[in-house]
Amino acid sequence: MAKEQYLTFLIADKEYGVNILNVQEIRCWGAVTPLPGSSDDLKGVMNLRGAIIPIVDLRYKMTSSEINYNVRTIVIVLHMKCEGKDRLIGAVVDAVSDVCDVGEENLREAPEVTDKIGVEYIDRLAQLGERMVILLDTDKISIDIPDE
Repeated sequence: MAKEQYLTFLIADKEYGVNILNVQEIRCWGAVTPLPGSSDDLKGVMNLRGAIIPIVDLRYKMTSSEINYNVRTIVIVLHMKCEGKDRLIGAVVDAVSDVCDVGEENLREAPEVTDKIGVEYIDRLAQLGERMVILLDTDKISIDIPDE
């Protein structure tokens, strides 16, 4: 059986994962330029070797709570599809855990929950021994960038 690799990370003591093929790099928090009129989860934009990428706080998207950003804050640069276009975003998380192999036998459907924050980004769950990892679909992470 084929296994896929997922980068796992923590947000508010819960473990999440994204397909490693969607990860470009992992960075520490750096200079971010805020955008006037942006939503609370959009922290601004960052210059990544000449590419301007939006920085989205996944903690805020998943829990509606913020953290203080410092040099220990982690940004995962992800590939995603947005309105049919390939795009890079920076996703703020609390900490990176590791890379896990996930096979079909590990996958579980996410329970039907409609009234909780962040459920629209969940793809499936992965049962890895005693650990339950919430797998996110990066293409479902919405970005609300204000009009210029």
